Amino acid sequence: MAWSVKSLSWSLLLVVMAGCQAPQVLSPLSFRAEVTKGTEGAIPCDSLQTRDRTIWLGPAVHFDLDYAGLLHGPGSTIVFYEIREEAQRRFGDFTERLSTGRMVIEVDGVIVEMKGVRGRQIGAGLIDGGHHGLSQAEAAEIVEILVNSIPKAKLEQP
Repeated sequence: MAWSVKSLSWSLLLVVMAGCQAPQVLSPLSFRAEVTKGTEGAIPCDSLQTRDRTIWLGPAVHFDLDYAGLLHGPGSTIVFYEIREEAQRRFGDFTERLSTGRMVIEVDGVIVEMKGVRGRQIGAGLIDGGHHGLSQAEAAEIVEILVNSIPKAKLEQP
Protein backbone atom coordinates (compact mmCIF):
# COMPACT_ATOMS: atom_id res chain seq x y z
CA MET A 1 0.00 0.00 0.00
CA ALA A 2 1.50 3.38 -0.93
CA TRP A 3 -0.31 6.10 0.99
CA SER A 4 0.84 9.70 0.92
CA VAL A 5 -0.25 12.90 2.57
CA LYS A 6 -3.33 14.11 0.70
CA SER A 7 -4.75 16.74 3.00
CA LEU A 8 -3.42 18.41 6.12
CA SER A 9 -6.22 19.78 8.23
CA TRP A 10 -7.55 19.33 11.73
CA SER A 11 -10.47 17.30 10.51
CA LEU A 12 -8.94 14.86 8.03
CA LEU A 13 -5.61 13.39 6.92
CA LEU A 14 -4.31 10.63 4.72
CA VAL A 15 -0.86 9.81 6.01
CA VAL A 16 1.98 7.36 5.90
CA MET A 17 2.10 5.13 8.97
CA ALA A 18 5.88 5.60 9.34
CA GLY A 19 6.59 7.20 12.67
CA CYS A 20 3.86 5.32 14.55
CA GLN A 21 4.93 2.31 16.54
CA ALA A 22 1.81 0.26 15.88
CA PRO A 23 1.32 -3.13 17.51
CA GLN A 24 0.37 -6.25 15.56
CA VAL A 25 -2.73 -5.79 13.40
CA LEU A 26 -5.65 -7.92 14.66
CA SER A 27 -8.15 -7.04 11.92
CA PRO A 28 -7.88 -4.91 8.81
CA LEU A 29 -10.18 -2.12 10.08
CA SER A 30 -9.41 -0.45 13.37
CA PHE A 31 -9.94 2.88 15.06
CA ARG A 32 -7.77 4.81 17.51
CA ALA A 33 -8.79 7.79 19.59
CA GLU A 34 -6.52 10.80 19.90
CA VAL A 35 -5.39 10.86 23.54
CA THR A 36 -3.07 12.88 25.74
CA LYS A 37 0.56 11.91 26.30
CA GLY A 38 0.86 9.51 29.21
CA THR A 39 -2.50 7.80 28.66
CA GLU A 40 -2.12 4.07 29.27
CA GLY A 41 -1.41 2.25 26.02
CA ALA A 42 -0.86 5.49 24.06
CA ILE A 43 1.64 5.48 21.20
CA PRO A 44 3.29 8.58 19.69
CA CYS A 45 2.64 9.09 16.00
CA ASP A 46 5.36 11.36 14.63
CA SER A 47 3.86 11.31 11.14
CA LEU A 48 0.81 13.13 12.53
CA GLN A 49 2.72 16.09 13.95
CA THR A 50 0.97 19.41 13.68
CA ARG A 51 2.53 22.72 14.75
CA ASP A 52 5.39 21.06 16.63
CA ARG A 53 2.97 18.80 18.47
CA THR A 54 3.05 15.01 18.31
CA ILE A 55 -0.33 13.34 18.14
CA TRP A 56 -0.77 10.51 20.64
CA LEU A 57 -3.10 7.65 19.77
CA GLY A 58 -4.87 5.25 22.10
CA PRO A 59 -4.99 1.48 21.69
CA ALA A 60 -6.60 0.14 18.53
CA VAL A 61 -10.26 -0.83 18.74
CA HIS A 62 -11.39 -3.43 16.19
CA PHE A 63 -14.85 -4.04 14.76
CA ASP A 64 -15.78 -6.83 12.35
CA LEU A 65 -17.66 -5.80 9.23
CA ASP A 66 -20.85 -6.91 7.52
CA TYR A 67 -20.26 -4.92 4.34
CA ALA A 68 -17.77 -2.70 2.52
CA GLY A 69 -18.24 -1.07 -0.86
CA LEU A 70 -17.72 1.96 -3.05
CA LEU A 71 -20.00 4.95 -3.42
CA HIS A 72 -19.47 7.07 -6.52
CA GLY A 73 -20.51 10.69 -6.59
CA PRO A 74 -19.76 13.62 -8.86
CA GLY A 75 -15.96 13.73 -8.90
CA SER A 76 -15.46 11.54 -5.83
CA THR A 77 -15.16 7.94 -4.74
CA ILE A 78 -15.99 7.06 -1.14
CA VAL A 79 -15.54 3.84 0.82
CA PHE A 80 -18.63 2.84 2.81
CA TYR A 81 -18.41 0.25 5.60
CA GLU A 82 -21.01 -1.31 7.85
CA ILE A 83 -20.06 -2.82 11.20
CA ARG A 84 -21.51 -6.18 12.21
CA GLU A 85 -24.75 -5.88 14.16
CA GLU A 86 -23.35 -7.44 17.33
CA ALA A 87 -20.57 -4.79 17.46
CA GLN A 88 -22.66 -1.72 16.57
CA ARG A 89 -23.46 -0.75 20.18
CA ARG A 90 -19.77 -1.00 21.13
CA PHE A 91 -18.86 1.16 18.09
CA GLY A 92 -21.50 3.70 19.16
CA ASP A 93 -20.09 3.76 22.70
CA PHE A 94 -16.57 4.30 21.31
CA THR A 95 -17.60 7.23 19.12
CA GLU A 96 -19.81 8.74 21.83
CA ARG A 97 -16.83 8.93 24.21
CA LEU A 98 -15.01 10.93 21.52
CA SER A 99 -17.94 13.24 20.87
CA THR A 100 -15.79 16.33 20.31
CA GLY A 101 -12.45 14.61 19.74
CA ARG A 102 -10.68 13.00 16.84
CA MET A 103 -9.97 9.44 15.77
CA VAL A 104 -7.89 7.75 13.12
CA ILE A 105 -9.07 4.96 10.89
CA GLU A 106 -6.51 2.29 10.03
CA VAL A 107 -6.72 -0.26 7.24
CA ASP A 108 -4.18 -3.09 7.53
CA GLY A 109 -2.23 -1.07 10.10
CA VAL A 110 -1.94 2.01 7.85
CA ILE A 111 -3.66 5.22 8.90
CA VAL A 112 -5.92 6.22 6.01
CA GLU A 113 -7.93 8.94 7.66
CA MET A 114 -8.15 11.19 10.70
CA LYS A 115 -11.46 12.83 11.38
CA GLY A 116 -13.36 14.68 14.02
CA VAL A 117 -16.18 12.89 15.82
CA ARG A 118 -19.24 14.97 16.68
CA GLY A 119 -21.37 12.43 18.46
CA ARG A 120 -22.45 8.83 18.57
CA GLN A 121 -22.15 6.96 15.28
CA ILE A 122 -24.19 3.82 14.86
CA GLY A 123 -22.79 0.96 12.88
CA ALA A 124 -21.55 2.48 9.64
CA GLY A 125 -19.14 5.03 8.30
CA LEU A 126 -17.30 6.53 5.37
CA ILE A 127 -13.68 6.89 4.35
CA ASP A 128 -13.69 9.78 1.90
CA GLY A 129 -10.14 11.10 1.62
CA GLY A 130 -10.91 14.66 2.69
CA HIS A 131 -10.63 17.69 0.43
CA HIS A 132 -8.79 15.83 -2.32
CA GLY A 133 -10.80 12.63 -2.06
CA LEU A 134 -9.63 9.13 -2.80
CA SER A 135 -8.60 8.02 -6.25
CA GLN A 136 -10.65 5.12 -7.58
CA ALA A 137 -7.58 2.89 -7.22
CA GLU A 138 -7.04 3.88 -3.56
CA ALA A 139 -10.71 3.36 -2.72
CA ALA A 140 -10.82 0.02 -4.56
CA GLU A 141 -7.71 -1.18 -2.67
CA ILE A 142 -9.27 -0.27 0.70
CA VAL A 143 -12.54 -2.01 -0.21
CA GLU A 144 -10.70 -5.13 -1.36
CA ILE A 145 -8.87 -5.36 1.99
CA LEU A 146 -12.07 -4.80 3.95
CA VAL A 147 -14.18 -7.23 1.90
CA ASN A 148 -11.52 -9.92 2.32
CA SER A 149 -11.96 -9.60 6.10
CA ILE A 150 -15.70 -10.38 6.00
CA PRO A 151 -16.43 -14.05 6.75
CA LYS A 152 -17.27 -15.86 3.50
CA ALA A 153 -20.52 -17.25 4.97
CA LYS A 154 -21.69 -13.66 5.50
CA LEU A 155 -20.90 -12.74 1.87
CA GLU A 156 -22.91 -15.68 0.53
CA GLN A 157 -26.14 -14.77 2.35
CA PRO A 158 -28.87 -13.37 0.06
